[in-house]
Amino acid sequence: MLLILYTIGQSVDTFKDQVEENRKILQKMGNNLKTSVLQNLLSIVIRADADGNYTLDVDEVDSLLLKLKKTNGVLVNEDNLRRLVEKSGGKIDFIMQMIKEVVEKESNDGNSNAIFQFTEESSTLYVNK
Repeated sequence: MLLILYTIGQSVDTFKDQVEENRKILQKMGNNLKTSVLQNLLSIVIRADADGNYTLDVDEVDSLLLKLKKTNGVLVNEDNLRRLVEKSGGKIDFIMQMIKEVVEKESNDGNSNAIFQFTEESSTLYVNK
């Protein structure tokens, strides 16, 4: 009987260790996904600046939105993105910094300031107005 209890105790400890290791692996995978999404979004923003003046005008914002809408796994709140561009005066560096902050400040609270929603993760990423 003691041998059975000892074996069960070891199995539970092994299972707990495996769960913890899997949690760490999933966390790393989430960080990698976030990095990949950020790189993709930033390259889309840079390419949207068709005239290379580091400022997005109305036509370039429309082009940006079209490209973002075609990005798999990303839903875009057009109104919030347009407000961000307006707030920045269309400056690419400001927009890129805000997108970086959005991706790094992941939230699941249904924030109404959300710009992006990632369908694969069911996570909403936000920027404060």
